[in-house]
Amino acid sequence: ESLCGFSSGNGIYKTALSVLEAVVDAGLSPVSIFDKMESLQYSALCSEFLLSNSQSVGRSTLLEMYILITIYLGTNGKLWARNSEWKKNNDICAWSGVECNDDGRVKGLDLSENNLEGSLPDDIWGLSALKKLDLSSNRIRGSIPSTIGKLYKKLEILDLSRNDFSNGLPKSLFDLSNAKEINVSNNPNIGGTLQSNIGGLTSIENIDFHNIGLSGSIPEDLEILSNVELIRFDENVLSGQLPEILGAFSSLKTLRLDENQFEGTIPRALGDLENLERLYLDDNMMRGSIPAKVCTLFSFELHTLVTDCNIDCDCCTTCNSLSDGNGKVITSPPASTLSPTSESNPLKALTTSPTLSETVSPTFVSTHVTLAPSKELSLSPSNAPTVFPTLTETVAPTLSSVRKRLTPSNAPTKSPTLAGNASTEVPSTSLYSELLEILETEFSSSYTYKKYGP
Repeated sequence: ESLCGFSSGNGIYKTALSVLEAVVDAGLSPVSIFDKMESLQYSALCSEFLLSNSQSVGRSTLLEMYILITIYLGTNGKLWARNSEWKKNNDICAWSGVECNDDGRVKGLDLSENNLEGSLPDDIWGLSALKKLDLSSNRIRGSIPSTIGKLYKKLEILDLSRNDFSNGLPKSLFDLSNAKEINVSNNPNIGGTLQSNIGGLTSIENIDFHNIGLSGSIPEDLEILSNVELIRFDENVLSGQLPEILGAFSSLKTLRLDENQFEGTIPRALGDLENLERLYLDDNMMRGSIPAKVCTLFSFELHTLVTDCNIDCDCCTTCNSLSDGNGKVITSPPASTLSPTSESNPLKALTTSPTLSETVSPTFVSTHVTLAPSKELSLSPSNAPTVFPTLTETVAPTLSSVRKRLTPSNAPTKSPTLAGNASTEVPSTSLYSELLEILETEFSSSYTYKKYGP
């Protein structure tokens, strides 16, 4: 008998009723939702702006205007950083962040870093011409709309990263058959498990699910994605053993599985990924060695391989020196990982021979040790610093402190490689300068160096 505060027979009532019928006929919102005057949809329907422009725009534009207004109301549009023309201009293509195609349909919606706060309406799927949806870096909470999969015909890029979504990943997300990029990273409260039915993402190239609270294991029957180039499942609580099926993702260039709780050994099948450029497996609880077949990938495209230092690896470029594979802190990398005899591993230039030892502060659990080849090649008898066999000092992470502690004034007066008394100045060598630079820039906690030498 009444709608938007107007009784039947009133002109505004008739206008509101015609809009309501269009919305319901399009399947956007059920009639029942409009029985609730406090609902987002009712507020959008009765928006003075929508009603006043309903007769001057076509049906498709009217429906898209209704959907955009629900987004505006649901995420506190008045406080957006950029909201020019919203609910002011009946040309929705002029609204900030809205991009239209030649037919005047919304094909892009970019409201990233725009101070959105609230929840998304399920009606968003009604933007059926949408190719790109970027709502990243806001404060959107609640569930990812379960209707998101209905955008499968056009949607290519979906970025919901850096928000506060929760309640798991909707199954319909994996129905987005035209999507090339899906990024829901840095929503730590999403949670849930990884489903095996990701095969519906037949066009996907980049999947970024890092830091979303995923648990459970990677399904062994995970459906293969032939076009995917980037998979990021890092910074979750995934566990179990890595499945061999990962080796079937033949287009992969980047695979990040670090900072989880994976166990067991590293599958040999990863050596089948001949297009792989970056592989991160560190900060897990795996043991054993890197399969030789994986090391052969360096003859193809691979240039970055990161593991925990307890993993026996002849080709790793970087290792996490503070994990023993059981989540426990260790004080230094195992000798097997840092043997000075292998020329294939840049890390192995960091010797554990009697001339160099280190004790690492256990507070920096995520510290990684990387040694560039330029530093590896700088060691030679001609530029090596004088060896002080009995010198034991705690090196602070400031340059001035390092210079003070490493001067020979506090070292023995005799040196096995320097005739006579030690010079009053530390030898000015390129290696010494590089050592000071490394200590100053790479480390932020005290390290104990017992002996120095080549």
